[in-house]
Amino acid sequence: MKYAKGGFKAIWAIRMEPGEDVWDTLLQFCKDHQIGHAVIISCIGSSDFPRIKVGGGQKPKEWD
Repeated sequence: MKYAKGGFKAIWAIRMEPGEDVWDTLLQFCKDHQIGHAVIISCIGSSDFPRIKVGGGQKPKEWD
């Protein structure tokens, strides 16, 4: 077994406004705050065009 222990340098809470693109907003936030590596611990909200992508190269699931 291999493992590593680490911690968080900072924790940010981000609230997006309706109509904001999640990916573009997060990328810009990371650039503005010089964040090179990040993890999303949790999120909640709604979306006009929901889509879920599972690892392993599977096609994203989309809803109308």
